[in-house]
Amino acid sequence: MRIILLSGQNISNKEWIEIVEKKFQEKFFNTKISYYTHWEKEEKEADIELETKKFLDIVNSSDEEYILFAKSIGSIIFLNSLKDLEKKPKGVLIVGMAYNLGKKLNYDFTDLEKYTSYPVNVYQKEFDPAGFYDEVRNVNGGNVTVNKYECVGEEDNNHRYENYDYLLELLNGLVK
Repeated sequence: MRIILLSGQNISNKEWIEIVEKKFQEKFFNTKISYYTHWEKEEKEADIELETKKFLDIVNSSDEEYILFAKSIGSIIFLNSLKDLEKKPKGVLIVGMAYNLGKKLNYDFTDLEKYTSYPVNVYQKEFDPAGFYDEVRNVNGGNVTVNKYECVGEEDNNHRYENYDYLLELLNGLVK
């Protein structure tokens, strides 16, 4: 099983996603991070169309089944790829969905229900500034399940998801 990782937009997420990958490699040996072009160019914002194309290229570069792990802007890249995603994942795990950005960009979150025949598990902190849990939970439907991210020792009012053991546990729950 291959794990493809799409992180958040800020350059600080580069180190974060590498830590997540190391944790996931305790169980899954085939992992692939999509490194965003704007990080290399030291730009502030990701080019969603470019990053979507890169994600689709990663997906199409292997015949192996995969699971997608996405945080923040990674969830928007996933949403943006839905209509063109020929190789469907075995499942998707999203933490810290960029719900507010998606609404600002006029993404139709019902596309998740319309285009997914596989489980999409979303975990959101109650007061995540990228989208409060009470807003994000309305995305529920079909194969999409929105859950409150409840992790002992983590504050629920930020966009950081740093309990790496818990993230691995959530991923393992998707693999069953």
